[in-house]
Amino acid sequence: MIDQAPDLEERLRAEFVQVAGRLHAEFDDRAGSVLVDQTFTTVANRFRDAKVLTFVPVLVEREARQLLKNPASTPLATAS
Repeated sequence: MIDQAPDLEERLRAEFVQVAGRLHAEFDDRAGSVLVDQTFTTVANRFRDAKVLTFVPVLVEREARQLLKNPASTPLATAS
C-alpha cells in the first residue's frame, strides 16, 4: 500500500493539471487567469487533508467552477 503513494501523488498531480487547464479554458476570458489560479489553489487546499483522494479532483473542479461562474460573489474577486 505504501508503495502506491508515489503513484497516487503522481496521478493526482496529473489530474490537477487537467482540471486547471479546463478551468482556464472556460474562465480565463471572463474571470482572468490570476483569479482562476487563485480559485483553483484555494479550493484544492481545502481538500489537502482528505482521507479519500479518489474524487478530490472532481470535487475541486466542481467547486471552483461554481465559484468562477459568479466571480463577484467570490471573496477572491474582491480581494484582488
